[in-house]
Amino acid sequence: MHLHKMNTVMAGWTILLLLCWCIALGYSQEEVVLSYSVTEEALPNVFIGNVKQDSRLVEQVPSEAYDSLTFSILNSEVGNGQYFSIGESDGILRTQNLLDRDLPNICYQELTCQLRISIAVGPREYFRTIKVDLTVGDINDNSPAFLNPNYDRSISESTNVGASFTIPTADDPDSPQYGVKQYTL
Repeated sequence: MHLHKMNTVMAGWTILLLLCWCIALGYSQEEVVLSYSVTEEALPNVFIGNVKQDSRLVEQVPSEAYDSLTFSILNSEVGNGQYFSIGESDGILRTQNLLDRDLPNICYQELTCQLRISIAVGPREYFRTIKVDLTVGDINDNSPAFLNPNYDRSISESTNVGASFTIPTADDPDSPQYGVKQYTL
């Protein structure tokens, strides 16, 4: 008889747990993904976007709670807060430091540069995360550089006009759009 009572209690707890899980899924927040863009080499404190406004939180939380929402950067694909900041109460996303997309840890020589930033919204009773996809536009801010600044090559006087010769390649950290295309002498 005691075993039957334990099974009934276990079944009750299982049903309660499943019910809570189903309710939680029903109330789960739809993922919000915002898209912004900024040009590399933008100075610190440049406006990127208004996360609070653009995520339409005003439609998702009670009006009396809207002004008390808080924002913080959870993580970023680069530097975890080194390059970006967000206003704790206004949700304004800005550059924090000079953003050079040509650095090896960001988007070195990539045609497109898209970074993902996760923003936390609080307080706890309204907690959610907002994803920001940030496109960082390239500018032609790097000159090609050769590993060796001097290169000597002997060419015979009898060489035909228009002949081609191989030379060492130069490195240009910019995206392929602004990278080295050809050399001419």
